[in-house]
Amino acid sequence: MNKHTTDDRPAAPPLSFALPGAIAIIALATMIGGQTLSLWLRYDRDGILEGEVWRLITAHLCHLGWQHLAMNLAGLFLIWLLFGRLLSTVAWIVTLLSSALAVGLGLLLLNPDIQWYV
Repeated sequence: MNKHTTDDRPAAPPLSFALPGAIAIIALATMIGGQTLSLWLRYDRDGILEGEVWRLITAHLCHLGWQHLAMNLAGLFLIWLLFGRLLSTVAWIVTLLSSALAVGLGLLLLNPDIQWYV
């Protein structure tokens, strides 16, 4: 019979907040940058169709206001607390970028009525 106790399992690595912290700092910076920066980074259908493809990713760092940003950052940190240890940092970055790209492409291809998005 094989006996396993919690002492037999390797300890989970400490939860690092470097990645969500970096995302939070970037999102805060875009908010502090004001409307001019937001207009340059937000999802803008016409801009994307003219080659400004960065907007497919950067739109997800822009917010409508401080409450919107606070709500999204709270969600980010809650998800990180619950699931942050499940993937490596590289895997999280790939997941975040591919998810942002999928949402942006989904808006572009499947919902042409949306002209802008933050």
